[in-house]
Amino acid sequence: ALLYSYLRIMNWPIDLRTKFPFKLCHKGCDANAAINHTLTYREIYKPWVYGPKVIQENQNGFFYHHGFSPSHEHNVASVGKGTASNEFKGSHALVWARLGRRNVVDDLANVRAYVNTLERAVAASTERSDGQIGKFNVILDGTGSSWRTVPSIKMIKVFVTMLQDHFPNRLGIILLMNLGRAGEFFVKMILPLLTEEVRQKLIVLPRDEEERRAVLETVVATQYIPTWLGGEDTFEFDASQYYSNAEFLVSEETANATLTACRIMRDDVEAAGAFGDVTGRDERDGCRP
Repeated sequence: ALLYSYLRIMNWPIDLRTKFPFKLCHKGCDANAAINHTLTYREIYKPWVYGPKVIQENQNGFFYHHGFSPSHEHNVASVGKGTASNEFKGSHALVWARLGRRNVVDDLANVRAYVNTLERAVAASTERSDGQIGKFNVILDGTGSSWRTVPSIKMIKVFVTMLQDHFPNRLGIILLMNLGRAGEFFVKMILPLLTEEVRQKLIVLPRDEEERRAVLETVVATQYIPTWLGGEDTFEFDASQYYSNAEFLVSEETANATLTACRIMRDDVEAAGAFGDVTGRDERDGCRP
């Protein structure tokens, strides 16, 4: 599934030459460069870990994984019998982005909160589908969002680049709702950074309740539609539970050191002096945006 994801976004290069990742390989790279790029990124950045500021940023549940999309079934032959039957094959994980719930603490922690949740979602979908899917759908709700809760354009660029480079073919669709002025501004900031293929995955939910419910049920399994969207799921985000695995909790110094080592801020933050002088490092260190 992992190799398929990379080859698909590369458009199945016959000569094994590609321009993906887009910035790193804009002049062309061997196909294996993308996987090496991500392996290095994972080794250095460690997207599964988080520091105390990530927990603070996500204290109210502005970005989290909970639940799954409706299950996929495939006809498969019963072993030794030659007859067909339906076998459960899992589904996309659900990621909930509730812009108005961001507890603004630190933009670097904000990026890691995004990435850490996507890491969880991919892992959950992969496990649930026995390695067959490993994807996520996003429900983005702008209720309560304000200019204060909108991330900076620098951090959005960093996050989108990490998403494109290291989570290829992982995104299903993004449902947009209740955007408001701040939410619309957030989406407009992201659009120029997205490929045309990803833009086509953005869907605005209808205002009509029946139409909205019909669209929602194609993406969110019925048991995971929350009460605040007219469903029956009473789930409430609890940061202490979501970040309860002490094995993945690191110090803030360690979390920030991975960012510096990865050089993911090179194009947008170096000029601002956020990490001092990072010139002279290998441009292919796996985390360059």
